[in-house]
Amino acid sequence: MKVRFMLLSDASRQLLLRLAFVVGLALLAMLLQWLAQPLIGKGEPFLFFLPAVALAAVWFGPIPGAVVLLAGLASAGMDEASFQAFWHQSNDGRVTIAAYLIYGVLLLALGERLRQGGLRTAQAQARLRLLAEETDVGLFEFDKVAGTLYVSPPLARLCGVTAPDRAMPALALLSRFPPQLVAQARLAQEHLLHRQGDRFEHELAWPSPDGMKWLLLRVRLIRDDLQVTHVRGAVADITERKRMENQLKDTQEKLSVRVNDLHRLQELSTRLLEPRPLVQQFQVVLDVVVALHHAEHGLLAFVDEDDGQLKIKASVGHDAQALDQLQRLMDAGRGSCGLARVQRSRVVVNDFQTDPRCQDLRALAASLGLGAAHTTPLLSDSGELMGLISVHFPEPHDITLRETDLTDLCTRKIIVHAERARARAELQAADRRKDEFLATLAHELRNPLAPIRQAALLSSAAQATDAQKRWSHGVIERQVQHMALLLDDLLDISRITRGALSLRLEEVQLHAVIESAVETARPTIEGRQHQLQVELPAQPLRFEGDALRLAQVVANLLTNAAKYTEPGGQLVIRASRCVRDGAGEVLIEVCDNGIGIPRESLGEVFNMFTQLRRVSGRVNEGLGIGLALTRGLVELHGGRISAHSDGPGCGSRFEVRLPLRAAAAPSQPVSRLAGYRGGPLNILVADDNRDAAESLAELLRLHGHSVMLAFDGEQALEVFDQTAPDACLLDIGMPRLDGNEVARRLRARGDLHAPVLVAITGWGQASDRSEAMEAGFDHHLTKPVDPDKLLQLLALHRPPAQARAA
Repeated sequence: MKVRFMLLSDASRQLLLRLAFVVGLALLAMLLQWLAQPLIGKGEPFLFFLPAVALAAVWFGPIPGAVVLLAGLASAGMDEASFQAFWHQSNDGRVTIAAYLIYGVLLLALGERLRQGGLRTAQAQARLRLLAEETDVGLFEFDKVAGTLYVSPPLARLCGVTAPDRAMPALALLSRFPPQLVAQARLAQEHLLHRQGDRFEHELAWPSPDGMKWLLLRVRLIRDDLQVTHVRGAVADITERKRMENQLKDTQEKLSVRVNDLHRLQELSTRLLEPRPLVQQFQVVLDVVVALHHAEHGLLAFVDEDDGQLKIKASVGHDAQALDQLQRLMDAGRGSCGLARVQRSRVVVNDFQTDPRCQDLRALAASLGLGAAHTTPLLSDSGELMGLISVHFPEPHDITLRETDLTDLCTRKIIVHAERARARAELQAADRRKDEFLATLAHELRNPLAPIRQAALLSSAAQATDAQKRWSHGVIERQVQHMALLLDDLLDISRITRGALSLRLEEVQLHAVIESAVETARPTIEGRQHQLQVELPAQPLRFEGDALRLAQVVANLLTNAAKYTEPGGQLVIRASRCVRDGAGEVLIEVCDNGIGIPRESLGEVFNMFTQLRRVSGRVNEGLGIGLALTRGLVELHGGRISAHSDGPGCGSRFEVRLPLRAAAAPSQPVSRLAGYRGGPLNILVADDNRDAAESLAELLRLHGHSVMLAFDGEQALEVFDQTAPDACLLDIGMPRLDGNEVARRLRARGDLHAPVLVAITGWGQASDRSEAMEAGFDHHLTKPVDPDKLLQLLALHRPPAQARAA
């Protein structure tokens, strides 16, 4: 309400002011008419009122003009006598009044048109001024004839000057503007004049206190008889537009660079898929990296397979002498490459001449033409340093984020490609070792099969003597034991790989372990006529371990040394106590003067199925799993094993280090033979392999046992029901019913005097043994069964009749 009241008050005030002006104008006309009456007489009573009507109509509108018109009539009628005389004396008076009214009405109409036109002009000028003010568009007009220049306030503000809102002498006004801007404007005008055109558009730029400013100048020439009389134009501030255009241009350039980078990276990925040596792939990657940096020099180093050191494998722009100097710097841990190798992180040198890390390399960098560099290490997923890539610039250079990102992408490609190449090589090597192992396994299995077959033929010959038969039986026994050892080694390495092999830890005596190992390896050592030297500590050395497995470790090392040493060689085994990192250790060394081990093969001798070749190229006998099994057994004891050699022909030395731990007190063994009186047993042998069943039956009959045969699971149950045996020797993998199912059914009967169940099978894994025990077996033996062990096991059990008598 208060606002409406204030507005109403302002309107009233304006109305009163207009009435005051109208009344004043009428009074002024009346005064002038009265003052001029002595000169013009009373015949012209409206001489000064007509101009007043016109002014009132133009200034205030038709109504105020009509008021002034009526005021003129009223003024003429103020002297009533003279007015009547004027009206009645002749027609001229009435004509004058009519003419006054007609002219007055015409003046009112003309004044309204003039007033409306002025209002429209003022509104247009106001809108134009407002538009110029809001859009920062400046206007100007140069009158060449008068030599004046008009500059609108927005233009003055755009140019950072103060100028009145009127035309001024051109030279005086232009002196206030920046000289650079005036010079550019004059050049634009001259260009327009020489071109003989009427319109011109030009962009002007000058450094302002707020930075570089840009104005868009649009000019139009006004000509009169081919002469330019006026120059009119508008000026707009396009600084922001130019900034956006520059940003867009920069963005387009960056996008173009990125697209080009992606194209190069895609091309690199395609080229890396082509089959070529790894070193050539390194060169392909380095060429792309150097090209992406727009550089001229670079190098790529990678870990050498022979000595494990970083070696330069590819380069761009460097000659052999420069590469040799850079290699020495890298080896010494200096320069960007050496620092990256030591720090295992990216090293950036923007200027070799100012970087404090390269102070002693400035002369060398200048001689090599190096101004800047950055080096990125190649790290695998496991953190292993595989190599490094370095890009060199001839001048100082600020390394950008784009360059480091592109380098990271390319290094990732190198790492992935190198790891794939390494994995492919390892798979090929493993495949080759597998083929060699299968060939060796076939060879090792054929070796005992040949004498077994020959001995069997000799033993079955009618003309064979008793001595020949005994000799044949010995050959068969030895070869069967050899085949069993091969199978045991395979099973042991499998258990170690799966973590299923357990140790029987007890107090062991070092001398006893060495003596047992020497006794095991003695046939091989003596067969090759080697001399063995044993060096043991004077005092007995006791520690915790598995005596059987430790003897196996030492025997494997002795056998290995004997195999890889030419006949008549020297073997040494020494053992001692030592201290390492504050802890006591048992050190066992096995040395020989054999064929030696190449340096590059020292890390491979403990791999599965690995065998060294002799100078002739022939591998030794064996499966190539002895050292792998030995390492597994040593690590199960918490120790470690290592191989040393100065190269081919220089012999080798193997070190075994075991923790020196005190053993727990042993528990008292329980004798299972106590109270046994002996006696023959009724035994059921069930096996689907007839030869295996019948041969085992004959062996048992030779020792006084009564044997019944079955060749599948159901037949085994039938024979059991008919004969009620004291012991059952069951094969697991029988048809119709397997051995585990037969055992479960027998145990389910719940007989008071149940028979002894022994599983005899080729399945010897720990899970097979557990499954057999859960089915109800008392014992689990793997084929080929040691007859002595089987007979001893049967001797532990009494027949039911003897048990009842006891």
